[in-house]
Amino acid sequence: VGNAVKFTDAGLVTVSATSDHDTFSIRISDTGIGIAAADLPYIFDEFRQVDGTTARRHEGTGLGLSIARKSARLLGGDIAVTSELGRGSTFILNLPRAWQGTAPAHEPAAIRLPSLVPSDRKTILVVDDEPEMSAMITRYLRQEGFDTIIATSGAEALKLAASEHPFAITLDIIMPEMDGWEILQGLKRDSKSKDIPVIIVSVSEDRETGFALGAIGYVTKPVSKKHLLSEIRKVGKPGARTIMIVDDSDIERKGMKQLVEEEGLKPILAGNGASCLESIRKQIPDVLVLDLMMPEMDGFAVLDRLRSKPETRDLPIIVVTAMDLAKEDREKLSGNVSSVLAKSTSTSGKLLEEIKRILRDLESPGAHPGPKKAVTSPRILLVEDNEAAIAQVKAVLESADFSVSIARGGQEAFDFVSNTIPDGIILDLMMPEIDGFAVLEKLRGTKATAKIPVLILTAKDLTPEDFRKLSANNVQQLVQKGDVDKANLLFKVRAMLETNSEPQARLYESPEKSGRKPKNLMRKTEETPVILVVEDNPDNMTTIKAILQNRYQILEATNGEEGLRMAGENKPDLILLDMALPEMDGLTVVRHLKDNADLSPIPVIALTAQAMKGDRERILEAGCDDYISKPIDPEGLLQKLSEWLNG
Repeated sequence: VGNAVKFTDAGLVTVSATSDHDTFSIRISDTGIGIAAADLPYIFDEFRQVDGTTARRHEGTGLGLSIARKSARLLGGDIAVTSELGRGSTFILNLPRAWQGTAPAHEPAAIRLPSLVPSDRKTILVVDDEPEMSAMITRYLRQEGFDTIIATSGAEALKLAASEHPFAITLDIIMPEMDGWEILQGLKRDSKSKDIPVIIVSVSEDRETGFALGAIGYVTKPVSKKHLLSEIRKVGKPGARTIMIVDDSDIERKGMKQLVEEEGLKPILAGNGASCLESIRKQIPDVLVLDLMMPEMDGFAVLDRLRSKPETRDLPIIVVTAMDLAKEDREKLSGNVSSVLAKSTSTSGKLLEEIKRILRDLESPGAHPGPKKAVTSPRILLVEDNEAAIAQVKAVLESADFSVSIARGGQEAFDFVSNTIPDGIILDLMMPEIDGFAVLEKLRGTKATAKIPVLILTAKDLTPEDFRKLSANNVQQLVQKGDVDKANLLFKVRAMLETNSEPQARLYESPEKSGRKPKNLMRKTEETPVILVVEDNPDNMTTIKAILQNRYQILEATNGEEGLRMAGENKPDLILLDMALPEMDGLTVVRHLKDNADLSPIPVIALTAQAMKGDRERILEAGCDDYISKPIDPEGLLQKLSEWLNG
């Protein structure tokens, strides 16, 4: 207990201490610049600085007071402050004389930085236990125009994500108690946070695990500001989306203006075509709502002008009109607008849904707000209701220059293909209302869509009946959710687009059914090698077929006895043999093959998940010529086949 005085940059600083039976207090007073009354309630917030400009005289991250108060509360005490602008400040630290045990520093809560900026700024949750790193990430994000909230533990991150529902999350992996992988899994299990985009920010280089668990971006430490903001921009921009409404009717304009404002969107109004074009020269909106029937310059003329300029060529446009469109009018609009809505009493609901759909697409990873380059790449329709899966798949495809459109359900998919035929479809099987099988059957039942190649994306364990349905609907590609990696997904999408749209004939039929010799069924040309795949796991068989199709003729067997029979009847150029087959295992099958003089020259490559010491030697000693480990690497498999078939 006593007093101390010192002169510093803050003026005269006086430190005094007092004590009573239960507590002691430390009082620190200065004669410095002081703190305005409006700022006092917020100075203990993380990253709070009274002067937040880049030209401020006093440096710091804005974490010192926050850390001091948390430390005081952990000890069962607290910190109070009084101040007068221009006169100085007094901080009082109160602590108990006797240790009472650990107390919570604070309840997890949204710690926001109050600001004079508009309230429509989007918020990002920063999850990192290192104060300096949180400070740097927050500084970068605030400079970009985002608000931030901070979590320093996994439990706090999960609670804040569910209660605050931030626009996006940056997540460190190396965290105490609950690591980032556990946090990410927890976020994706909770219905309140499962669709929030997550960007990993970590020293860990395990990108594959992050993407497999649902992350949509990855930034390695030390953090590059340019890289971090690049990943954030893929998710979306900080401010409210702008919706331009062009209609010559004051009543219609005001009604639509109120509609978009109630959704937190920013309306831009134009009463005629010329006013619309003049406004767009100053600012390109995110979405344009366009009436067709206007004096002087009608909606068709506006549309022609916008589509003729590179900066507005891909601007999303929703036509809302009261006119009965002739066939010629519809042809003008086809491919030039996102949708056409007829003015009616139910228009407002449909318009809002369409605006939301377009904005969801714009805010998916890989999409950039504002003008986009003209699309010349293959268009993929992704039919998926899970936002995390949409974000992940869309990011991968657009990184390879595919153009991606989104349908979040079966009916949206039907509506899309009724106007635009994509080059291929990625279809989730498990969706509410209309599942993927129903979507697939309806697509195949219409002449215009019967030949669109389809890749199935599913987390479902498929039954033999499911596989028969997919085969009957000419599905050649399948990707299991949770096993999606960038290279494999792109490989299968490209293979899907290369697939002949005509249903492929069976590569093997029994002689009794076909009435022809099996060997004649086998080869389309003498130059196309034939590969017999002996595999009982349907998922593995589907994967192998996806890798090999269009390169080789494929024969399928699901057990050892069938494999031996088909090898004898068809004399394939190479055999891929699963080692873990039911009844007759792969080791027994290969011994029979190598004991047969006619079949022994055929190369046999083992497919095995066994990786114990000595397994390779045992497999090769049984007669296999080579082996491939599961899970199967597409490039590795193709390289191995090329080595054996081409010498």
